[in-house]
Amino acid sequence: MSVWNSLFVCPAIRKPKNLLCSDHHGKKSKVSSLVTEKHHSKFTRASLNNGNGNVSAKANDDLKVPLEGESSWGKGVGIVNFFQGKNIFITGGTGLLGKALVEKLLRSTPVGKIYVLVKADDLEAATRRMTKELINSELFKRLEEKHGKYYQAFMKKNLVPVIGNICEPNLGMDADSASAIMKDVNVIIESAANTTMNERYDVSLQTNVNGPKRIMSFAKKCKSLELLVHISTAYVNGEREGIILENPITMGENRRKDRSPFPRVNISDEVNLALKSGTKSTGYDATKDMKRLGMERAHLYGWHNTYQFTKAMGEMVIQETRGDIPVVVIRPAAIESCYKEPVPGWIQGYRCII
Repeated sequence: MSVWNSLFVCPAIRKPKNLLCSDHHGKKSKVSSLVTEKHHSKFTRASLNNGNGNVSAKANDDLKVPLEGESSWGKGVGIVNFFQGKNIFITGGTGLLGKALVEKLLRSTPVGKIYVLVKADDLEAATRRMTKELINSELFKRLEEKHGKYYQAFMKKNLVPVIGNICEPNLGMDADSASAIMKDVNVIIESAANTTMNERYDVSLQTNVNGPKRIMSFAKKCKSLELLVHISTAYVNGEREGIILENPITMGENRRKDRSPFPRVNISDEVNLALKSGTKSTGYDATKDMKRLGMERAHLYGWHNTYQFTKAMGEMVIQETRGDIPVVVIRPAAIESCYKEPVPGWIQGYRCII
């Protein structure tokens, strides 16, 4: 999977006031990583924004995280050891990024079970969907070759479909499923998102803002949780130009080009505005009005579109509510087809770099 201009993958940290953290230029971070005590300076800490929402600086050519064995970094950053026997709960596991991540974890790490949240009417439908979109996917052919005749058994043992929806209370899970995951899971990966740039404002808020809020609420009930990974986007930096340090977005911050601290973003007000506006018109007009509202609100606060704005608010929610939960925020700029592994050129859906 090629990730263009990926800013950095930060180590998880313990102190609530710090969200994104890495060592740079040979200096150690003030807080230690749950994944590793060392973090190398090949990560870049700043992105260059040309004012059109495009990151113009390419990612460092050396920005490769070794999973196992020796590397130019020595012994790597400990990813394989970290995932040893860990049970993972992932949302968005049937999407482009989520699917590639599930495959990589199963093929390259000694991970335990992976619980995949799937939209479905019942367990049978969820199992069928997971079989079609994951187990029988071309992306998993290399893993199938590795396990041979035991592949199906391996997948059914390690992949667990869970009926749910991040847009519903308790993530749409029944009480038994939620309770089992709360007891068992060590890592939560939130990959689900609405990536339509000009989506209806209410729809985008539900997935990209309320979704992370529900995920964090659920995470706090997980007894053995060691890490929560939130997949964001580099474009949360909005209209800002020049060198932009990769700092967490705190509640209320805007991203206006003039760097004025006002107006402040109030997420509750935005959600209420979307709800009220959605009742004023019906049908096609409602959709058109809600799309226009999202773009207007994004522009007011310094983002180029509804997607960027709601993803930024999602980060605000994570930062504000995380408490002591270790969090990693990943901000890729663009994700396209596989480069070398597991299937060169593999991609899901119709995508292109503009």
